[in-house]
Amino acid sequence: MNDIIFLPMRLQPMHIGHLELLVESSKLGKKTIILIFNSKTNDKHNPLSKEKKIKILKKTIELENLKNIEIISMPYLENTNQRFDFVNKNIKLTKNSLVVSGNEFILNSFSNLGFKTITPKEILGKLINISGTKIRDLIREEKEFRHYLSSGTLHYLEELNFNKKN
Repeated sequence: MNDIIFLPMRLQPMHIGHLELLVESSKLGKKTIILIFNSKTNDKHNPLSKEKKIKILKKTIELENLKNIEIISMPYLENTNQRFDFVNKNIKLTKNSLVVSGNEFILNSFSNLGFKTITPKEILGKLINISGTKIRDLIREEKEFRHYLSSGTLHYLEELNFNKKN
């Protein structure tokens, strides 16, 4: 078993693919750390603020009864070196940590630092055909989208009384 499962994520918004990955990857370690990436500004590609993403993630963790999960929110940082410095200062990964990402740059970077890395597909077997971009497009087009969302995201939309189609 790994000491730490490290999941860097954008969560714009958190969807069922993220949830499935969180549930399955958390079984591989003693503790799971989710690093939330944040953008410089909120726009159509990054509509959720840091606070909203944390709120949604915490509610999802609560509703799904997940344990031993820590959330760390990384402020927007301009360059890669600043991001790695933030991770080194705020996340105490061990050589028995596992880095989970679908981003080739992240996988290669952590692998080159001597960490074990794995892709979501390697954990889940197959991936759901969904992305934050697809969900945001469905919302803008007023098409069905709720079945793609995590429990915490749905709860958040209910709080907002968000009444787009379905």
